Amino acid sequence: MSSVEIRAMFDAQTHGKVYQDFEADNGTGSEYGWPVNGVSVALITEFKNSGDYSWKVEIPYSTPSWYGGFAVKSKVEQWHLDFEPYRHDRLTFWVKANPDISRPQAIRLKLFDHNNYTAGFVTQTDTQVPAGVWTKTTVYLSQLPEDFDFSDLDKIEFYLSNSGIYYFDDIEITSGDRVFQNFETRTGITVPSIDEYEWFSNGASALIGTEPAEGLQSWLISSATNWAGTHIKYQCKEYWDNTMPADIWNVSLWPAQTHSGLYQTFSCFFKQKGENLLENNAEISFFDNADYNANGIKIWSSRRSNYDSWNKISVSLEDFPEEFKFNAFNKIAVYTYWPGDYYYDDLRFLKYPTLHIDETLLSSGTVAWETHPGAVSYTLRRAKSAIGPWTNVYTGSDNLYLTSKLSDKFWYRVCWQSETDYDRGTVAYVSDWSDAVAYTPMPVLIEKDKLQNNGTIKWTFIPQTNIYQVQQSSAKNGRWTTIYTGNYQVTPLVAT
Repeated sequence: MSSVEIRAMFDAQTHGKVYQDFEADNGTGSEYGWPVNGVSVALITEFKNSGDYSWKVEIPYSTPSWYGGFAVKSKVEQWHLDFEPYRHDRLTFWVKANPDISRPQAIRLKLFDHNNYTAGFVTQTDTQVPAGVWTKTTVYLSQLPEDFDFSDLDKIEFYLSNSGIYYFDDIEITSGDRVFQNFETRTGITVPSIDEYEWFSNGASALIGTEPAEGLQSWLISSATNWAGTHIKYQCKEYWDNTMPADIWNVSLWPAQTHSGLYQTFSCFFKQKGENLLENNAEISFFDNADYNANGIKIWSSRRSNYDSWNKISVSLEDFPEEFKFNAFNKIAVYTYWPGDYYYDDLRFLKYPTLHIDETLLSSGTVAWETHPGAVSYTLRRAKSAIGPWTNVYTGSDNLYLTSKLSDKFWYRVCWQSETDYDRGTVAYVSDWSDAVAYTPMPVLIEKDKLQNNGTIKWTFIPQTNIYQVQQSSAKNGRWTTIYTGNYQVTPLVAT
């Protein structure tokens, strides 16, 4: 199989598809959507997230909460869209909200099929959108009931809780990594206090840490005993409808119609200051609401974390028994053996494992990583610290980047993405970032034995440069005089 064929195979599994982007001549026809209950709608060019057009929705001031909204159909399939839940796990869209009462709010969706839900099923975004800025928000397909016909979607209706003017754009059906807990303060369906995030066991104490790997907060366990740990729950309640109340202890991570998992790996950031002052790993337990509710599945992380350094630890979901219920997920527990301080951040289920940067080549200025069959491009970022802030230094199809930096210590991390083709209505999958790795250039060293015994000056070769400068002085701290400037010399210089 050729590289093009392999990439096409992965692209078929990784890319999402556009439900509606409101662009001209996109296959929708003359009617993109229509108002519901006294609302006015219009196709406009003044404000948009991307492209040339967006969908303006104006809800009158007297409209009751969750009463005014609009309906929209798919741009190509129109009345008969297949969600393809075996490779897609969410519906995303962008919205800019200008409500009459300026406050964050969730958005409700009513989805119709041609089978059991011809009257529609109501669900809600997993977070609230702030006022005044374009915001991407999500409804997971797992929030829909098991007997919803994902292969034959009719249409979608959107409803707002406050009057005002709203702009919608780029409604897409995609897949991606599923964040389980990032410990951030959020505008979700429920905003937990510190006691509601999770709890500890075996004498450990827990608090929101001040050393995050991502975002603003992390989770810290300070333990004075062996085998201390923390139990961690999902970060927000999934809203269903009034007959199926939200339950933070019974989360579906992928649609029940999916026979195989949408995710391959569980990953989290882990920083440890264990009493042994060495590398340590963690025991991670996963609990469902069926056979593995009492004791869970216990798996040790596949790598160890360096002392006092953020590293990603992970476990493969291939190690799970088939009877584990990912669509009835309960919680996660993490335990460590040695007393000490342990930080956790950004727990997530990954659709694909992350890339790895080859640390053996870094000191020579070569930043290299393995290729991914589904990747059309890679993005490499650099920072002066392992937790950022990050700056993009390369985007392209090569899996190699050469740096000529000769001073300071830098960190690098990389991700990949599949193809985006708006003409075909496809949306790229973007991977999670790799573990950050440190780059420290090799020092330039003069070979002392050759200088003392032979009177010759020979120094180490540094790939990142082609210009060297040699200086001499009669004293260690004395005045220095340049005796050579130029390329690396294979034949040693003679000391004078």
